[in-house]
Amino acid sequence: MATKSVISTFASRVLVALIGLTTVVITSRFLGAEGRGEVSVITSSIALILVFCEFVGGSALINLSYRRSQKHLLYTAVLWSLLICAIAAAVIIPLQLVPSQYAKHLPVLAFMFSLVTISNALLMGRREVKARNLLSVLQPFIVLATAYFYFKFQHCTDPFSYIKALYAGLTVSIVFAVAVNYRKLSNTENSQFHFDLHIFNSGFLAQAGHFIQFLNYRLSFFVIAAFVGESSLGVYNNAITIAEALWIFGHSLGQMQHIQILNNKQPGFDKKVTLRYLHLCVFITLIMLTVVLLLPTNFWTGLFGNDFDYMRKALLLLSPAVMFFSVSVILNHYLHAKDRFKSIIAINSTGLI
Repeated sequence: MATKSVISTFASRVLVALIGLTTVVITSRFLGAEGRGEVSVITSSIALILVFCEFVGGSALINLSYRRSQKHLLYTAVLWSLLICAIAAAVIIPLQLVPSQYAKHLPVLAFMFSLVTISNALLMGRREVKARNLLSVLQPFIVLATAYFYFKFQHCTDPFSYIKALYAGLTVSIVFAVAVNYRKLSNTENSQFHFDLHIFNSGFLAQAGHFIQFLNYRLSFFVIAAFVGESSLGVYNNAITIAEALWIFGHSLGQMQHIQILNNKQPGFDKKVTLRYLHLCVFITLIMLTVVLLLPTNFWTGLFGNDFDYMRKALLLLSPAVMFFSVSVILNHYLHAKDRFKSIIAINSTGLI
């Protein structure tokens, strides 16, 4: 059963990565490096809001759903996300932290993303791996199809077309998530709703580490956009996208490792499975990274366009980080499954420094 789950999760992540890479190629070719940079600012701003939503509605839900009411966890997480997005709207729009034509859409899209994230966590908590994997693939596929339709057939080659595609993908995903979760949660207890304070205790500690990790990943995006320019950010973002595609195997192993540790209390099992997955993750990532680094410059310019001739050099500079992450993703999942959130915060903080 565990092997099938690993294969299913890995296959879905490969498919998501391929869809994401195709989306990057399409946006790069139709919008150029500068347009790609604008899209990066939009998605990074949404991700920043989402980080705060996930202080309650994030991966801590997976651990808590084994021992708490999923219905109460769901309501608490949704209300928290709504509050965070309302605060974000009050800050982003008046202060014009992003271009005004995009600002009003960011909190709405972040809230929609948070609903999908919450649903994913609850599905993982119930070990409904197939439904979770389908939901993970559905949203980026609809975004890709919609973006291509606007770019190719409507000749709308501007970043706002990508925002429309995000709305389409998230709407379909939310409908699917509601259908799947309603069937399960409607059969649970009908006790009076109350805020589940356990999610605040566990969620804040868990997400504090993720927030620092987000800064490790995305703070550079805002710095490059502000001081170097959106064209350079477009090239850098594409290199990061390739690097993230190399981590899909590690993410898949980490999620299955997490679930196996939670479901197996045998002494020493947690360390044994972690070491096995760690060795496998490093080995596979090294092979994939070597193949990517051997690709010539004209491959990247042929794929993304002439604006992206610095891709190979950017990937060479990122290669140590790719390998370090292949180790940290497995160790972080181990610590998360053991509820050692303070250790995660300390480890991620060293990367930020």
